[in-house]
Order: sequence, then C-alpha cells, then structure tokens
Amino acid sequence: MIDQAIIWNTKAKTFPRFKDEDKDTLDILNFFSKQGVSFKNKTIVDIGCGTGRFALKLAKEAKRIFALDISQKMLEILKEDAKKYHLANITTQIIGFSKEEWDQKVDIAFASMTPALSSKESFFKAYESVTEAMCYVGWGRIRESKFLKEAFKTHKLQLELPTGLPHVLKWLEEENIDAIYQYQDSNFFFEGNKEEAIENIALFIKMHHQVPNIPLLEDFVKSKLKNGRIVYEQKREIGMAYIKK
Repeated sequence: MIDQAIIWNTKAKTFPRFKDEDKDTLDILNFFSKQGVSFKNKTIVDIGCGTGRFALKLAKEAKRIFALDISQKMLEILKEDAKKYHLANITTQIIGFSKEEWDQKVDIAFASMTPALSSKESFFKAYESVTEAMCYVGWGRIRESKFLKEAFKTHKLQLELPTGLPHVLKWLEEENIDAIYQYQDSNFFFEGNKEEAIENIALFIKMHHQVPNIPLLEDFVKSKLKNGRIVYEQKREIGMAYIKK
C-alpha cells in the first residue's frame, strides 16, 4: 500500500496556496452563508485542510481553527501563510481523522475535497464532533478526462470517481438526516512540460493505490506532446452540503 502522506507531501509542491479573494473559495463559502451559517467567533475543525484554502479564510472571523491534515508539507505552507496574514488562532495537527485521533467538540466541522471522510464511519465521526453544523464539499457526479483515461489504460486502470456528495447523501438518508445541497461544475485544466505531466499522472495513479510505471508514462506523454507541452481538461463536478446538527 502506498503511503498517502507521501503522496500529499509531494503534491504540496504544486498545490494552490491561499488567496484572500479567490472566487471559487468565496462561491463555496457563500453557499453556506446563504444557508444561515455564521463562522464568526466559532470553533471550527477543518478536516483535510491542505495548504489552508478555507482555514485561513475562516480564521479571519472564527474564534479558533483546528486545521487537520496527514501532510506535514501542506501544514508547513499553511503555517507560513498564517504568519504572513497575522492569523494566530489556527492550531495545526498532523493526523488523519478517526475517533482515536480526534475527540474534541467544536461548533462547526468543515471538510473540502478530502479523502479523510471517504467512509460512512469517518463522516459520522466528523458529524458527531459538532454542536451546530457540518459544511461538506466533495466530489459530485462527474469526473471525466479523455487524456487521463488514456494514461490510465497504460496501467490497466480506470479513472475512478472518488467518494463524494452522492455517497454522503445516501449515508444521511440511511440515518434520516436532512441536508441542503447543491452541485456545481468545477472543471480543472492542466498545463505543463513533459516532466510535470509525468509527475501529475504518476500522482493520480498512486492515489488509485498503484505504483506508476515511469517508462510507460514517459512513452505515453511523449506521444501527446504539442510544442513541448501537455494541456488537458478534467471535466468534473463538486457537491456542497449543509448538515445542521
């Protein structure tokens, strides 16, 4: 089994850093605001926080942010940016998300595009940790990329749709819990040179719990180069859900 922490430490090198007025971030937070969520003076756990896209934004009004991630490199970037923006109310912790590792009560749990909540058990551990609400952002119903599909074929793999909002809605229905939710398009574009493209595909393959065959990927990428660059689109959808406690 490939160590997921190593994967995310590698991904941290190219992972987007916090931008105060990032449109995608603001659109997602606006969805929750429209549902009546207030983050002001609240204690919040950000599960799978990455480099702090949401944790740093929420810290501007929250009382305390607990930023959890398995990647030390991601958290180091978050702490650098917290210092840059003079945010002293963020506590970081290198953990996954299980009952043994996290047992604190908070007002709100926030989770965005994280594999930490990829099972019903882990999702409800998060839900049971809150006193007010859970704000969830995950994969929607679509994940398509002709380029990645062909790349995965070199390893006899299929590009999978990760656990996301459709799964969460099913889990909530099983427990008779209501949620307000919305899907929206969130297409992703990649552009890079040969080496960057190989590293990008290799990380996706590792996330599918397989060891990438670099010579195979080199041959594949060479066949797709145009003017020394690789450009591809990943058509995808995200889903947002507000679950009141």
